[in-house]
Order: sequence, then structure tokens, then C-alpha cells
Amino acid sequence: MLEDILSESWAFQDIMKKGWDKGLNEGWNKGREEGEQEGWNKGLNEGRDMATREELQQWCQTLYALVETRFPDLVALTKEKTRDIKQTKTLHELILQAGTAQDAAEMRLYLLAIVHEQES
Repeated sequence: MLEDILSESWAFQDIMKKGWDKGLNEGWNKGREEGEQEGWNKGLNEGRDMATREELQQWCQTLYALVETRFPDLVALTKEKTRDIKQTKTLHELILQAGTAQDAAEMRLYLLAIVHEQES
């Protein structure tokens, strides 16, 4: 009964409204901040992924140009075997090997070995 009387009073209702408004504002602000942080993180990750893909494409183009210059018969095999490479380190190794291979047979072995290592 006392609770009913208090809950119907203008003072109690005013306090409840202020509390409700404050809670709503704080919740909205916290949600916005968390959403902004999540958006920043997602954007940053997508940017990194895009940069990585572009970097991989650039290294692949360098490898293809080098192989085309030194071992034209291996261009198709090089493209086939490097299609799914996701690490620049692997492409760097192949570029170095393409530059130092004595002949096409040696380069072919490098290509097959690198791809085999990736599958392991």
C-alpha cells in the first residue's frame, strides 16, 4: 500500500523518469562507443587484408616477370602453383630462386618444392 502511494507521487515518478533517461543515455552512448570501436577494428582489418592482397599481387607480378624473362616455358606452371600462396615470404623465396636457378629444370623443382611445403 505504501509502495503504491509512493509510486504514484510526482516526486517518485520524476526520480524514476530521470533515472530512466540517464540509463537510456548511458546505454546509448556506451553502445555507440562500442559500435565505433568495432567499426574501426573491422575497417582496420579489412584495410590490412586489402593491403596484403595487393602486396601478394605485386610480388606475384614480379615473380611472373622474372620467370617469363628467364624461363618462359615455366610461366603457366608458375601461375598455377602460386595461385593459392598467401604468404609474401613464400613469394620472396620463389623470386630469389627464380633469380638464382641455373636452368628451367632447377626452377621447376623449386616451384614444386614450395607448393609441396605449403600443402604440408
